[in-house]
Amino acid sequence: MTTSTGVLLHPLPQNGAGRPKASRVQVKDVVSELRRATQLAIDPVAETSGLQAPPGAAPPLVVDRAGWISANVESARGMLGPSSTRRSTVSATSAWSQAKTSAHRAI
Repeated sequence: MTTSTGVLLHPLPQNGAGRPKASRVQVKDVVSELRRATQLAIDPVAETSGLQAPPGAAPPLVVDRAGWISANVESARGMLGPSSTRRSTVSATSAWSQAKTSAHRAI
């Protein structure tokens, strides 16, 4: 499940234009609200998708883009197995560089 917080947490352009009009306290409140919503979404998402988290699974985590990319890289490593570790490290570094470049161009 993904969600967007709109303007409050939108990344800033490199030139600093379009800065969000939210204080750190407001951003902290939005993140807290997202964390609460994430916990409330566990059962509806499981019911809709038919997927259940295995016993002992980590709770859902609210992350920024960099954290989301890291989590996806780790997930891919887990699916591909130990033989992909060396190669995926290079690919992950390259993917992160490309993602940052694309994000800056899009802004």
